[in-house]
Amino acid sequence: MRGPANKAPAPSQVRVTLDGQPVEMSQQIRASLPAIRAHLEALVLCQRRILHVLVVDGVTVDLQRPAWSFDTFHHVVAATISFDDLAFQLLLLARQQVA
Repeated sequence: MRGPANKAPAPSQVRVTLDGQPVEMSQQIRASLPAIRAHLEALVLCQRRILHVLVVDGVTVDLQRPAWSFDTFHHVVAATISFDDLAFQLLLLARQQVA
């Protein structure tokens, strides 16, 4: 990760997928990683899901950090998890941290 997060290629060149499916969004949203994330989070909350993984140009980003630094980005891949599966994931994470 490098440079400010708001520098990006032409928005039409940025591919965004969510759970393997392409996501349509305005060019204005597509121009900014924080805007893409906010858009994806709004979409998935309507489906009772949350973002679980976000990968930008092959780099998994930490969803706990408020900002990421990429000079440019071309492909954003997001994966979700259902609210029902969230408790199970939290238990697995806790188990890994205790071990």
